[in-house]
Amino acid sequence: ERLTYHIGLGYLTGLVAGGAYGIREGLKNSQGDRQRIRINAVLNSTGKHGPNLGNSIGCLGMMFSLFETIAYNIRGEDDLLNVIGAGALAGGVFKSQSGLRAAGTAAVGMSAVMTALTVGMNATRS
Repeated sequence: ERLTYHIGLGYLTGLVAGGAYGIREGLKNSQGDRQRIRINAVLNSTGKHGPNLGNSIGCLGMMFSLFETIAYNIRGEDDLLNVIGAGALAGGVFKSQSGLRAAGTAAVGMSAVMTALTVGMNATRS
């Protein structure tokens, strides 16, 4: 259940954010052109950036969910430490081919983002 939620939410978020970026890029790159050309540029750019970012964030969601489940099964507790570790592992593995510095930065960033989201969601439920 969590796996489906994390992948779906990640893909949808990436698709919308990438689509918005694509609209902006398409409009910026086609300034001064006819309306048909501008529409085509926006559609092309949106189709390029939306799915690309959606797939990337969906993969991050999948890795996070898998690492969080593994941490829960090993530790037997469902707490914030699982989220911190899973976020760090997911970010580090995702950027592992970009070098040690990029992987470390992604690990810290993903861990911080997922911890903040989890704390924020838990606060709104209370």
